[in-house]
Amino acid sequence: MSPELLRQLDGASTKDPGCVQYGYDAVAFLYEDTIFPPAYMVDLLLLSYNIYCYRDRATGKLCDVQIAEWRVHREADKPLECEDCLLAPLKIELEAGISYKDEDASEFEDITSSCNAIGYDYTKPAPYATTLSTEWWATMVNSASITPTDAVSKNR
Repeated sequence: MSPELLRQLDGASTKDPGCVQYGYDAVAFLYEDTIFPPAYMVDLLLLSYNIYCYRDRATGKLCDVQIAEWRVHREADKPLECEDCLLAPLKIELEAGISYKDEDASEFEDITSSCNAIGYDYTKPAPYATTLSTEWWATMVNSASITPTDAVSKNR
């Protein structure tokens, strides 16, 4: 992904919703009981890029390459789960908010604590999507009653 494309996508994300003027087709969408913002797909693409293109702090290598090398030969004394290539992508995912879960945050804190890892502090993101209440669903069901009209009856 080119730096210019990355910059443009980052500008279209929900980090700064005021920077993009959405057209008529850019609406939030509903999946099960959750409403996602219009920039969901862009945010998901950016999150994937930031995780899969992350480079190890110590070596500067892409983590996929670094982990593949570690599978063949690794001299480090610390456990693999304490390596930057495993901790940093978890931090990125937690900060993104797109899939934030308190259980994941708790597990991440346990791992970083047991590893004595430094530099993996993160800020809990604002809720990304909106979960609809039972009352909202009841209102929708009651207001969505369908009755045939004369126009439909005449076309038969």
